[in-house]
Amino acid sequence: MNNLSPWRCFTSWRLRSVGALGLVACLVACGGGGEEPELAQSLPSAAPASPSSEPPGAAPPPISPAPIPPSAASQPAILVIESGTNPSISLSADGLTVTSFGGTINPKCAAHEGIYANPVFAQYQSSVCRKRGVRANAGVRQGEFRYFEGTRLVSPQNFAFGITRRDDNIDPLCCYVGGVFGVDLPHALTTPSMSFNMVNLGVFVNLLAADSGDVITSPLVQHYGFAIDYSQANPMVYVVQKTAGGAMKVRGYQTSGFNGVEAVPMMYGDFALNGSPVASVNFGQQPFYFNEATLRAELLIRMTTAHDLSPTEAAAKLKLLSLGVVTP
Repeated sequence: MNNLSPWRCFTSWRLRSVGALGLVACLVACGGGGEEPELAQSLPSAAPASPSSEPPGAAPPPISPAPIPPSAASQPAILVIESGTNPSISLSADGLTVTSFGGTINPKCAAHEGIYANPVFAQYQSSVCRKRGVRANAGVRQGEFRYFEGTRLVSPQNFAFGITRRDDNIDPLCCYVGGVFGVDLPHALTTPSMSFNMVNLGVFVNLLAADSGDVITSPLVQHYGFAIDYSQANPMVYVVQKTAGGAMKVRGYQTSGFNGVEAVPMMYGDFALNGSPVASVNFGQQPFYFNEATLRAELLIRMTTAHDLSPTEAAAKLKLLSLGVVTP
């Protein structure tokens, strides 16, 4: 990463606003390269950066608990087929690409066995049994701020990238049964989650539509970034996209129901998606698509303009941001 002087950074930075916010965005971006379309950086150390000096009385707010540094044996996460679930979902050998979401509905869901004996599964099987999920073997723990990316490999279809709680049932990812079916939303069995669905091109929190009009709808969009800020009881998820004109766009979504439980990256898809690679993830195994300096600057702007954080508070959070998701 290049070390730019503050003046050189300031003169090269495309300020989004003038005054203190623009200057803070510039200083946060210093240390990164230009706005290349590719990020030539693999998984960095997860150790938090040294705190910068602050004016008297402007100390950053405490963020508790402190992130746990990964061990020397830590490796980037991969997707895994969990024992006893996800029958017939297929992954690539490296655990980074879903090649099939199964071709069949989860047999236990179809037979209404175990937890699937709940009437919601029998009554609305065509909806609630369709979405089959697969999870990463590591996630984002409370106190961490981590980033990963997903890449769509087919035309927009009924699958999604996102996060869910570790060990919750996601085969199927259930239950969006309100409104049309007259059942309260969300259903009691709904797993806390946040996802970006490709066919709806919208964001869903606990399977409820959170943002269907403020996202990029171009079918040409293939890359999606997810910055998970888990400094509070429930993660704030920032979705990163590129507009048709090539500019970066960041939107933030507050989750609920995680309550300190590890937030694990996931993918879910309609069982009918099979026969060819559907989508892949990058937890730090290779350079990321989006430029880190631009990402950090856009996150800072979003935090300060849309989420009521001061520049000092936002800068303190961004010091925790690590690219990639790693095993403990």
